[in-house]
Amino acid sequence: MKNTFIVLADLGHLRAFQPQEAEPGVGREFDLKEVKLAPLRHVPTPIGEQVTDQAGRFATGGAPGSPRGCGMSHGEAHNLQSEDERRLIKELANRIDAIIAKRSPRRWILAAPAAILSRVKESLHPTSKKILVETQAADLTKLSLKQVEGRFYKPISKVA
Repeated sequence: MKNTFIVLADLGHLRAFQPQEAEPGVGREFDLKEVKLAPLRHVPTPIGEQVTDQAGRFATGGAPGSPRGCGMSHGEAHNLQSEDERRLIKELANRIDAIIAKRSPRRWILAAPAAILSRVKESLHPTSKKILVETQAADLTKLSLKQVEGRFYKPISKVA
């Protein structure tokens, strides 16, 4: 789609591309220019780096001197990964809303991994959702500028 703003996201990266007129003779109407964005504040970290390997203070049960003893367990897994993911999705949606508000495109495309795409879309502001014309369930954040152009902008076909 010509003249369409493009946003690529995953849980650790956010990239945006503004269309601009291409130079004459290159075979397409528009080129993409990557918009400079500040890095995400909340970047996913492995769970092992978030918690210590030291046991928590939850008794395992059993009387002193029994084979089970009365030592302490390793604590509870408080759904750290899902909570971290929820925060990242919220931050992504807020950042996307800010970009869309600042750039004021007439329409835009969102590409994000299938695992998070629907949740990011649900978290967007209604104004951003209204002009969202397409979503793609793919992690495209590591593509080069030329690969992104090739995926979203097709060459002009010349009719003879």
